[in-house]
Amino acid sequence: MAQTQAIVDSINNICIQLSVLGGICGVCAWAGEACMKTTGLRQSAAWRRAYITAILRQDVGWYDVNKANELSSRVAESTKTIEEGISSKLSLGARFLFQGLVGIILAFVYKWDMALVCLAISPLAAFGAWYMSFATTQGQAQVSDAYAAAGGVASETLSEMRTVSALGA
Repeated sequence: MAQTQAIVDSINNICIQLSVLGGICGVCAWAGEACMKTTGLRQSAAWRRAYITAILRQDVGWYDVNKANELSSRVAESTKTIEEGISSKLSLGARFLFQGLVGIILAFVYKWDMALVCLAISPLAAFGAWYMSFATTQGQAQVSDAYAAAGGVASETLSEMRTVSALGA
């Protein structure tokens, strides 16, 4: 009976430790995400202002080469991508990197032979993550081009509707 009680106490102690560790990780993750999101929003606003200023300073010939009706969609898409990259993606990347490093260190401390087996298989997981990132980037480029074209068509349509309405037709 004493041995059963010792096991129960050990399990309770481990559960308490893991709960405290989870709470600390949750608070740190929330604080990091909040700070990075604020920074990302501020950077995005600054990039948007700089982008608009740069567009307004272009020569007239630049508008002949670039489709002016797609500019608003491109500005919105580009700044949104920058905002996501600076805020949530950077925060997640740093958090996952540190969690992975601490996990590897703890694995070697507690069970080094199992850690070696997992480390030997990890290139497969890394290749899978790289391929998913590559495919996502390619798909995002196609989606961005499609949204820019759709934004241009919508802008042109609204412009033509105002012209038709103004002429009373």
